[in-house]
Formats: sequence, C-alpha cells, structure tokens
Amino acid sequence: MQASAESEIEGMVQRPKAALRIAIAGLGAIGLKVAEALDQGIPGCVLAAVSANDRKKAAERLSRGVDHRPAVGAEVPVEASA
Repeated sequence: MQASAESEIEGMVQRPKAALRIAIAGLGAIGLKVAEALDQGIPGCVLAAVSANDRKKAAERLSRGVDHRPAVGAEVPVEASA
C-alpha cells in the first residue's frame, strides 16, 4: 500500500518547466515594448531573439532599453547564445 501512495504523490509533484523562449518578428513600437516587458520579467518567458530589417537600428534600440540583449537577425531566425 505504501508504494502506491508514494507513486500517487510523485504524480502530484510538478517539476519546474523550462522557460518559454520568445522570438519577436519586428522591432517597431510594439515589438520593442514586448522586448522590454520580457526583459523586465514575465514569469516563465525569456526573450531569445528578434528579427528586424535593419540589424544596426534594432541592436541600437535594444541597447537603450533591454538589459539582456538577444540575437538580432533579419533573413533567418537566429538563436541567442545563452
């Protein structure tokens, strides 16, 4: 009986989930606000990458308002190195 109770308890224990990695397509007015909100902390989410037509401008915008700087790409989604 004890073994069955232990397995029932194990089934009830929730293991921590890995953070959801978010990529943003476009770093205009809305994308930048989303990036800033993710940087400030949304439980269970992290900013992983952004995509923008102008990489230099995107990197500059991120440097002003986002502490954690994700990878910036235009042609192909780019993963941030963690």
